[in-house]
Amino acid sequence: EQPAGQPASTPVPTDNYLSYIPLEGNEQKLFYKKEQLLLQMIVRYGEKVMCYLEDENGEEQPLTVIECISSSLKEDELQFHYPLDRRILKEAENHLHDEGFVSERYFLTHPDPEISKQAAELASDRYQLSKYHSKGQAIITDEERLYELVPRLLIDFKLSIVEEEMKHTLQALANPDIYNNPEKCQEIMQHYKELQKIQIPMAQKAGDRVILR
Repeated sequence: EQPAGQPASTPVPTDNYLSYIPLEGNEQKLFYKKEQLLLQMIVRYGEKVMCYLEDENGEEQPLTVIECISSSLKEDELQFHYPLDRRILKEAENHLHDEGFVSERYFLTHPDPEISKQAAELASDRYQLSKYHSKGQAIITDEERLYELVPRLLIDFKLSIVEEEMKHTLQALANPDIYNNPEKCQEIMQHYKELQKIQIPMAQKAGDRVILR
């Protein structure tokens, strides 16, 4: 088992996800916090329409929170780091268009206790992202600001997980077993180059916006 905080010399082997970031010891990392907040958006508001986008026929089509997060991650070929989080997103995608689907209810009553426990923690009020007063003293909730919060969280998550992945990929290259294995070394370098290709346009899209920690 990989010790907490130590670089993984081999990728975390789960489904088709390739990562050199360990699965343990990430609780204080920025990408971990942003991943949990995105997961919260899925559990609490997944089926909610956050905005409308024009299709090729000029007609407005609703975009739900689940669809926004899913399509945005796929656009940059990124995934959540934790297998459970990937499972929750996948199930949300698969059931979004089920009649009467309500994300929070679906996950809170999920037969897998690991998923229902995670959902209960994310659905609780202590994870409220933001709550502030407008001029009229009315509380503006996260749900009323999904169109603003979700894209911001996505940018923060993407930039932070790519940065973390690049760091651990370089650390993997420093492993003597890998350093002395030209084929493996080349494979990891290729992974690093692919991350760079993702990072540069992503950073440009984000502009000079500061990541909110």
